[in-house]
Amino acid sequence: MKRYILIALAALALAACEKNPEEENSTPKDCNLHGYAQKGQFVKGSQVTAFAVGKDLVPTGESFPANISDDLGAFAISGKTAAPFFELRAEGYYFNEMDGQVSRNPLYLEALVKSNDNAANVNLMTTAIKLRVKKLIKDGKGYDEAISQAQAELLKAIGFSDSAVNFDDMDITGTSDADGMLLAFACMVQKNRLASEVTTLIQEIASDLESKGELGATVLGKLKANVADINPFHVIENLANYYWEKNLPISTVPIFYKYLDSRYNQPFMFSGLSEMNSQPIAEPGGSSINNESGPYESCLEVLSTIHFTVEMDVQGATLEKKQILGPAYRVSFTVPANEEVNEREFNVIFKDDSGQELARRSYKQGGNAQFLIITGMASTKSALTVSDGGEGNPFIEGAEVSVNGSVCTLKPYEQLHGDLGVVVPISNQYVVSYPANAANVGEHIAKVKTTIAAVNEGPMVLPYYGIRVGSEDFPIQNPTVINMKPCLASLEFPVAEAIASKWAYAEVEANNENVYLSGTASFLLNESDQVHYSDLNPNIVFENDKTNKVRINRYGDGAVLTCHTFPQKLTNGVTATLYDGNDEIVGRLEVSGVEVRVGYKYAFPAIPKYTDPIKMIPHWLELPEINTASLRAGTQAFVKHWLWSNINWRNYSLLWNYDDYVSQWVAYPLNSDWAGSGTQSYGWSYDDSLPAEVQPDITRQYGGDWVRGHLMSPNHRRNENDNITAYYATNVAPMDEVFHSKIWSLLQSKIAQWSTECDTLYVVTGCLLESNDRTPANTGVNVRIPTAFWKAWMQDANHGYHMGAIILDNNSTAGNQNFNRSMLIPVSELETRIGLKLFVNLEEQIGEYIANLKRQEDPTNSVFF
Repeated sequence: MKRYILIALAALALAACEKNPEEENSTPKDCNLHGYAQKGQFVKGSQVTAFAVGKDLVPTGESFPANISDDLGAFAISGKTAAPFFELRAEGYYFNEMDGQVSRNPLYLEALVKSNDNAANVNLMTTAIKLRVKKLIKDGKGYDEAISQAQAELLKAIGFSDSAVNFDDMDITGTSDADGMLLAFACMVQKNRLASEVTTLIQEIASDLESKGELGATVLGKLKANVADINPFHVIENLANYYWEKNLPISTVPIFYKYLDSRYNQPFMFSGLSEMNSQPIAEPGGSSINNESGPYESCLEVLSTIHFTVEMDVQGATLEKKQILGPAYRVSFTVPANEEVNEREFNVIFKDDSGQELARRSYKQGGNAQFLIITGMASTKSALTVSDGGEGNPFIEGAEVSVNGSVCTLKPYEQLHGDLGVVVPISNQYVVSYPANAANVGEHIAKVKTTIAAVNEGPMVLPYYGIRVGSEDFPIQNPTVINMKPCLASLEFPVAEAIASKWAYAEVEANNENVYLSGTASFLLNESDQVHYSDLNPNIVFENDKTNKVRINRYGDGAVLTCHTFPQKLTNGVTATLYDGNDEIVGRLEVSGVEVRVGYKYAFPAIPKYTDPIKMIPHWLELPEINTASLRAGTQAFVKHWLWSNINWRNYSLLWNYDDYVSQWVAYPLNSDWAGSGTQSYGWSYDDSLPAEVQPDITRQYGGDWVRGHLMSPNHRRNENDNITAYYATNVAPMDEVFHSKIWSLLQSKIAQWSTECDTLYVVTGCLLESNDRTPANTGVNVRIPTAFWKAWMQDANHGYHMGAIILDNNSTAGNQNFNRSMLIPVSELETRIGLKLFVNLEEQIGEYIANLKRQEDPTNSVFF
């Protein structure tokens, strides 16, 4: 129904922009474009903007915004333009088909379309190929040929199909194969990822595809890493609930799951690859077993494109088949209690219309032995980034646990429908420990000792325990689940690839006193239900063998450093230090304070390669003096960038203030070779030399009236790849809008002019931070607002090193001034104002005596005007 509405709207549009959009045409035409923005569907209130793009793929400056008009992502854009193309950019919140919720963060999608198109959708696949399409067009291909090639390349790369489909026709509410491809791709990209991580992955896909027309192994591995975890039934159910809650007239869903795995390409199956593996459709049988003798209720999730019937072979059972949406069905059944002493078996049988059996599930009831299902994994809550806890689940077949002091081996039992467990005598209390007897658990008390890995002893084993207690009024069910809980917290540090093979041992040390990373401790259990405190700190009673520093020897490939500790407040955090066989430091990471809670698995940032920050500082002419104490203390960071256009040449360097979220200064050389030629990227992004979490998100403007002002002008690096670095967050600071657009822009142009009048102009630009006024950035951090901006420059011309400087207040009054020679000041005067020595390497480069002869301090001479 939705597609019919779209076609009707397009039919009503004027027959505009009929000329071939790739031909030159200076006469603006009426353009009317309708479509849908989908990841999942963008919700009402999100925005789609069409940016006009010329034949040379350069934006014309025209833009046509429109709001999403419904919860299916519908938009309509009208306007006049002579441009042949539109770059569509959708920005907003979307329905996440994986978790059934509207995303917490916005997403950005893009598409390149003809301006005379009447209908075009914006989705993940149009976003993935946009850069490739533009490259192919730049390489000489026509738009249609470029689109067709890029689409075929992406489909081939992800293993779908190379058949001819149009990405901007795809619609996840439709039923075609192309619609199924889009929904499958959306699931692959979204699974186990936040909206920001979806953005990152789709950018990586687009980048690979742009340059090679294929996906590299790393990106393809990320895309397909979580495919096995996707449950198509749950995806369909989430969509059905969304359509119902929003009162949307959608009653279909494409058969998307056949693109996730070839095993899904069947007319009838149970949802989930794990379920299919335990019950191949081609070999009916298998078992999903409940060993209780009492009444039993359960359900099965089925995907079927053919009509089927369901029956059971046990007396008194009730059965219900319910269609969720499209091919998704839920079959629920109830079986009465088994009154017999011996176990009984019953089956749920699925048949097609001819009576041919499609599949069956077998169940059993009864039995006098006590079956314990042993399961559990680490918690996933933390103030820090936390891993999902699943990959380290120790409860696998063959693992040994102790139950009431007796050692038992986990294995699958028919009575546990294939789950792992143990069979033990019936009792009214079960105390389970892993490894066997690792945790001493008494009534309401758990006592455990932390473990430290030794050389060649393998990875550390986190101790777990579980308790189940029954009474006469509330007896233990049979079977019953023992949910194993970790006794300690797990601290996990990934190790940078460059040093993973180089370290021999590590030390993890608490940064404050009265902290005990290892030893023996006892703590209280929750007396109400006798499980561990998962969200509260228990009362810790430390024994004598305790220390605030632990040594962990390297194990395996050294890619991860793990240690365990007690729940406590690590107020000042911990420091992890890696040493090589010669006791030299090769890696170090200091983590800020965190409250560690029992059973949680904390995944910290990767331990980076350690380099003495002082040894990193070069002796370039443009550099000012650097406070090495601040580098060692970690309050500032010195960052160097190199040119893409000439990797042996420096691009620019900076001194980053962690607490202020701005650079103290940015320094760079400038001449025609450094400036290069090309267009600006406008690709606002994080600086890849620093962690994203220590930088503001500048993809949008700051709060208030402050704009993104460049310290080094993008016009000073016009080579395409070098220009991208000018849009890093470290080269940007909050500027008054008038100041930025007028006097600062004039000054940046003067700098470019002066660089053409000498061999090389050496420039340093800085922020004067004399107040603590701040403005919010998109990530929630508050960026300090400079009270003034300054520049100093030096050139070798007319047999002397001529210097000049200027300092300008960051407000509209200063911005409206006419730039003139009287504003220039000697470098020495600026140094006094900012408390920083400039061009400190001149004497070293040419000698102190020569430098004193050639240093020209007067900035008002004709060299600069």
